[in-house]
Amino acid sequence: MKVNIGPICDMPGGVVEFNGRQEAPNLQTGLVFTAPVAVNGSVTNTGEGFLVKALLSFQYKVNCDRCLKEFDRAQETEVVEEFMAGPVEPGEDDLFFRFSGDIIDLKDCISENVLFALPMSFICTPECKGLCPECGKDRNIESCTCVPQQLNPQFEKLRNLLSIEGGGPNGKSKK
Repeated sequence: MKVNIGPICDMPGGVVEFNGRQEAPNLQTGLVFTAPVAVNGSVTNTGEGFLVKALLSFQYKVNCDRCLKEFDRAQETEVVEEFMAGPVEPGEDDLFFRFSGDIIDLKDCISENVLFALPMSFICTPECKGLCPECGKDRNIESCTCVPQQLNPQFEKLRNLLSIEGGGPNGKSKK
């Protein structure tokens, strides 16, 4: 999505409002965007650069990390980013986006903010019980009689030492 800032380039404090749709980023994950990202915002000439404030709305399908069922989610995030005119200089921090001319391209800004807004894990509902680690049944649908092992895998070698001939359950020799 591109915004023409020509009318406010020489007017500090000037504002240009915009809205539209941007193609959702391709994240190479199990997440699938079901519609383009809706963008509604404004660009303000700060005198030193241009401040973009926008609301991003997007929808996606993804599998729950607990029960593996696919679900739909709608999400919104606010964007506040600074754009500076001119090329990127070597060694420059990426504290702001760069542009040239009278057009600001928001594609990278939108993609980055959508990515940062996504949760670390995708859970269909807060009450999701997930799958049984023993038998694989969906605990949201039916309960099972499995007794999960409470063994920390880091202690597996220690447990094996106790089962070696000569070692007893209390760690002392059987002799």
